[in-house]
Amino acid sequence: MYWAIFLDKHLMKNIKNITYMLVVQISNYAFPLITIPIVARIFGPEKIGLINYISAIVIYFSMLVNYSFNYTGVRRLTRDKNNKNSIFSTVFFTQLFLFLLSLSFFTACLFFIRDLRDNILLSAVTFLSCVSSLFTQNWFLQANNDFKFIAIISFFMKLITFIMIMVLIHDSNDLIFYALLLNGVNLIFSIITFIITIFKYKISIYFPGAKVCLKYLKEDKYLFFSSVVTTLYTTTGIILLGFLSNKIEVGIYSSAQRLIDVFKNIFLMPISQIIFPILSAKFGKDKDIGLDSIRKIMPLFILATISFFIFINIFRWQFVSILFGPQFYPMVDILSILSFGLFCVFYGVLIGGQVMLNLCMDKAFLYIQIVISVISLIFNSVFIPSGGGVATAYIWAFSEFIITTYQILYLKYYNVNVISFNMLTLSKIKESYKYVINKG
Repeated sequence: MYWAIFLDKHLMKNIKNITYMLVVQISNYAFPLITIPIVARIFGPEKIGLINYISAIVIYFSMLVNYSFNYTGVRRLTRDKNNKNSIFSTVFFTQLFLFLLSLSFFTACLFFIRDLRDNILLSAVTFLSCVSSLFTQNWFLQANNDFKFIAIISFFMKLITFIMIMVLIHDSNDLIFYALLLNGVNLIFSIITFIITIFKYKISIYFPGAKVCLKYLKEDKYLFFSSVVTTLYTTTGIILLGFLSNKIEVGIYSSAQRLIDVFKNIFLMPISQIIFPILSAKFGKDKDIGLDSIRKIMPLFILATISFFIFINIFRWQFVSILFGPQFYPMVDILSILSFGLFCVFYGVLIGGQVMLNLCMDKAFLYIQIVISVISLIFNSVFIPSGGGVATAYIWAFSEFIITTYQILYLKYYNVNVISFNMLTLSKIKESYKYVINKG
């Protein structure tokens, strides 16, 4: 009886966590999906291209501030719950140093990059996202399974942003104000969340010393470099489009990529944010337990990704027509190409992000991404002038395919088999469904 009660409570907790994360994703993407049709028609491809182009540049600085702590912070805290003050403080002050470094580099870029200099106010407003990154410590809340708090904050932040956009954005001259709403409201809520987290969990924040911060930077460098090289063959495509083509091409391609990101986060992030801490804990106990968990999850994962890929391609015209309008029709083919890349991304997140990193295969994980990043940069530089956004889409999709294939073959070489054709049997899918719902 006791175990039955325990399992019921455990199941209810997991269902609640899934529900909370669904709320987060709904607030993150349902509200923007409502505003996209309005904003796209107000600003058009060219101005959408401008703001996305500047955002793509700022992403590099935001990435530096985030480093890899969204993942490694969770891993550290789930394995050392009693050391929360030290882990939280070290992560924050390390990020503070990285933020100051980013601010210095960004200030220099304002003088040397013409598009930033010519749109200096828009660039400065967009850089507020880096300040938000400093105060966004959701990794701590995830490690403590506080998905309810994340859901509440995210919902109200997106709701307020949504209302203000609907009320205050009227014509194409409101571009800077639009960027201020997106980044300013996010910054305010990030600071509020940061303060509440400290008081709620009674965190004693202190400066741990430069040596400890440098130790974290050194330990997490491979995962950080991985995010850098990933950005090189994703976001850099947008930047190269801005340099080598025009802002309309940037607007078309970046809008398709944004829609792909919406799809990715709606379907994948609730799963990964809940399962990642659990898998991290299982791998921390024993490698075989972690691998067994991955294999049990995989059948349902495969079915979901295949269904999702088909879904996108069936309704691609409807998505573009309803959300963006006739000016964005050229993005239909790009969306179809990117959907194949997204299909591969799913497996990269699970196999690369969950298996290889937990097996401490950080160097191999990074190596393939470096190679692909260099190749994609060369290909983009060669083919963008003639192929525009379509060329960038093909290069990105093919890059993701190569990376995922390499990860599977690399694991197989070391006798780590996490995927097979017989996983799509009805019995395996049923077992996988039960395992995911009950969280093992």
